[in-house]
This record gives sequence, structure tokens and C-alpha cells, in this order.
Amino acid sequence: MKKYNIMFTSHPDYSGNSKALFEYMKSKYKSLNICWTIYDDKNSDKLKENGIDFVVYGSKEFEDKMKNTDIVFFTHDELIRDKKEGQIFIYLGHGNGSKKFGRMIDANKLAKNDDEYLYLMKKNIDYIICSSELYRVLYNVMLEVDYNRILPLGTPRTEYINSKESIKNLELVCNKELGKYQKILMYLPTFRSGLGRTDDGTFSNNVLNIDEYDEHNLERYLKENNYLLIVKYHPYETNKNIKSNCENIIYLQEENLSNNLLSLTEILGAVDLVIADYSSAYSDFVAIDKPTCFLLNDLEDYKKSRGIIFNDIDFWCPGPYINNIDSFKIEIKKLLTDKKYYSEERKKYTKLVFEKNTKDISKNICKTIFNPSFKLEPKESKKSYDDLIEENNIYSRKLEETNRILEENNKKNNELYLEIEKQKALVYELSKNLETIYKSKSWKMLEKLRKVVRR
Repeated sequence: MKKYNIMFTSHPDYSGNSKALFEYMKSKYKSLNICWTIYDDKNSDKLKENGIDFVVYGSKEFEDKMKNTDIVFFTHDELIRDKKEGQIFIYLGHGNGSKKFGRMIDANKLAKNDDEYLYLMKKNIDYIICSSELYRVLYNVMLEVDYNRILPLGTPRTEYINSKESIKNLELVCNKELGKYQKILMYLPTFRSGLGRTDDGTFSNNVLNIDEYDEHNLERYLKENNYLLIVKYHPYETNKNIKSNCENIIYLQEENLSNNLLSLTEILGAVDLVIADYSSAYSDFVAIDKPTCFLLNDLEDYKKSRGIIFNDIDFWCPGPYINNIDSFKIEIKKLLTDKKYYSEERKKYTKLVFEKNTKDISKNICKTIFNPSFKLEPKESKKSYDDLIEENNIYSRKLEETNRILEENNKKNNELYLEIEKQKALVYELSKNLETIYKSKSWKMLEKLRKVVRR
């Protein structure tokens, strides 16, 4: 087998599908030269302790490593602007959710940077590794990558869901002993504000984003049943600061995971029930036939702003919908006491979204792409006429945006100049008034009086 120089990267750093595949390759393929690119060096000491060879993006070490890299594995859009000729970029993705993505989103609803992102993904992705034939078709549409270069081999992070370390990992990131709780629930909403998007649905002013919210009722319910509710917001969410004073609710920050070099799926196996919405975070959980319910209070708003794949939320939700505290209590009781409740829906979902790709995923990926019979090579990089037009349109829009910003800055500068001139005129007027006062007979009389008083 060829001795490849391989670069892994992800968002957040050292997480998700990239991390899972990296760990397998590192343990099984000693001849490979494998390195990580991280964007934040806050965990560099911990990475060193764990024997992870890494470079920091933008550093001289990164530039040197990148020049000699053969294959890049990534999860979002990391390094997509840094591709060199002859390199192979393999997109591993980061989930299987219901929300529209890429070219499935209406053109007038794309974020301002999406056009460039989608163009670069289409241009620079050589292969996509996904969970099933369904996602092979979806990625072909969403990212406009050749169908034959999309490999339905599974998502490596899915194997974490069965980790024997799940409970230990969860206690570590929560800094809490969890054995005392009867059940552990986890709420995993997607982001509504982030990545240049500001109106993907709406978050209400309560922790569960539901109607008729009653925190005392929720707190009483959790305490009476000895349940712990863990709230974990999406890493991209920029607008969520809602907190609860309930003792049985804790908020898990993304940095608690990243500081311990852990991914979400490495703790999910310890959870008894997931509460989700349009996020893909629940998909691996469903694959092990564990119960999930859905909070879709802003569904109509979400459809209008981002959109649901196939415009059919039922297709993606193998669990009951919840819209208030009472239905929350009723449905969770059913899901936790009756293993058959929505079990058939979970099985159908798993078959469709994962097929049989829930075990030995990293092993199967490596056996496929490193097999001598598999032609692992970059796609042809010839630009078509349509590519040139698209590239020109992107640069034109960027130029328009730059000109708009320059015009706004010029306008602000002019306003600032006028304000400065106004203040100068005011100062000049005050100076003239003071000069007039100093020369007046009254001022001279006051000066004489001051001298008399001082004596």
C-alpha cells in the first residue's frame, strides 16, 4: 500500500467523523503519515499528551505539511480554500438531519457567503463518504458532486454511540456523578442564528422552546421522577443565553467537550432519551433504537426560512411531537416505559438513513479506499464554461459587497467629517464669545474686584 501523507481536520477541532476515522487509521495503519490541522491551539498540550501529531492552521508548520499532503479528510469546509494540485479532498460530513442544505436551499434564502462556499465545495471535493444510498442522492444534489464519487460506506462517528466509555465521558464533561439519577434526558436543538444566518426559525424565551411553558411544572416533574435534563446547544448557535434555575437541568457547553477531546456521540450512549428538532444530532442515537421525541414549535417559520428536505418533517422524525409541558410529560413517560413505542419508526429510519452501515465503518472505509482495485485519485480539474460563469458571479458579488462596505464607510467618514467641522465651528464660536467677554468693561471690573478681595 502506498505510504500516503494524510491530513485530518474538523469543526470543532479534533471531533466527529474525522476524529473517529483518524483513531482507526492511527491504530491500524502504522505506515501512514497522519497529521491534524487545528484552528485553535487552546488544547495543544492535551493533544500532545495523547500523541496526536498536529499543526496550527496558518502557521509555517501548517504550510510545510500542507505542501506534501496527499489526502485531506474534513467535516465542514475546513481547508477547502487551501487545496493544492494533485491533492485528494474527502468530505466526511457531520450528520444526517432534516434541514435543507447546500443547493437544496432556495437561492434567495442562502446566506451571503454560501455561494462561494458551495462553489468551492463543488470544485474541490473529490469524494464524499456518507451513510446510505439516500444520502448519496442528497449529496449529489446538495453539493453537486459526481454521484459516482459519493461512497455510501457509513459515518465513522456512528460507532462512538456504542462506546463503553460513554457514561464516564458524560460524567467528565458534566462534572457530575450521574448514577443517582433514574434517567438522563438530553435536549439537542439545531442553531437558528449562526454561519451568516439569522432567521432560521425562532427560539422562544424558555429552555425547551415550547408554548405554555411552566418552569415550576417542569422542575417538579424532573425532581419527582429523579430525571436529569442536559441541554446542549449547537456549536454554531450565537444567540442562545437562556438559563434555568432548576437543579435538575444542566447546560453542557461545547468547550466542555472540546477541552476533553470528546465528540457528542462519545457521550450520547449514556443518555436514555434525546429531545431533538431539525438537528442531525439525534440520528446516531436512533440507530441503536433509543427513544427520541421532537420539539417543532417553530416548524412553519423554519420551513419558510431554511426549509425541510422533501418538505416532509414526518419523514425525518421517528418519534412523537411535543408542543407543551403536558405533552412533554406524557410522551416521555411512554417512550421510557414502552420499548415498542415508535420502535418500528426508529427501525425504518435506521434502515433508510444508515442501511447496514452502523458497525465497522472506519474499517470498511479504509478497506475500500486503500484497496489496490479502487482508483483513489483527484477528479479532473478542468473548468467548464459554467464554472467560469459561476466563479465570475461569485467574484462580482464579492466586489459588490466590498463596494457597498466602502460606500457605507465613506458615508460614515463624511458624517464624521461634518460632525468634526460642526464641533470646530462651535469651539470657534465659544472662543470668540470668551474673547469678547475678556475685553468687556464688566470683565475688567470683575478682575479689579477679585484683586481687592484677595487682599
